[in-house]
Amino acid sequence: GWREGTYAYYPGERTRGEVIPLGIGSFAILTEGVRSALNSNSLESYFRGRTERPLKLRRNSALEIETLKLSPRELTVVRTIDGNKSLRELVNHAQGKADDIDDIFRTSFLLAEVELLTFG
Repeated sequence: GWREGTYAYYPGERTRGEVIPLGIGSFAILTEGVRSALNSNSLESYFRGRTERPLKLRRNSALEIETLKLSPRELTVVRTIDGNKSLRELVNHAQGKADDIDDIFRTSFLLAEVELLTFG
């Protein structure tokens, strides 16, 4: 299943063919996996000790945010990351709306894992 799997990025290495011939990129597959398998409850341990630290977008020379094929809701989360607000502040702003909170956790997780987000 998705939760038991692993993935890795190897800078500068290219595959000889399509690893997953689905007509979408491998990073978009990661995005879909995060969307379908994770929620705020399942990600709490990942963020333990980091919820009060400011979220900061960072550049990744090998990956642009557009490559992730984020939804409009996920892009809204990206736009709220200003380098000053913490994960806790973003969640508080969601005012208890479970779908919004899940989007915040999932998007932050995905961005951190592909090195587009750091915790200040």
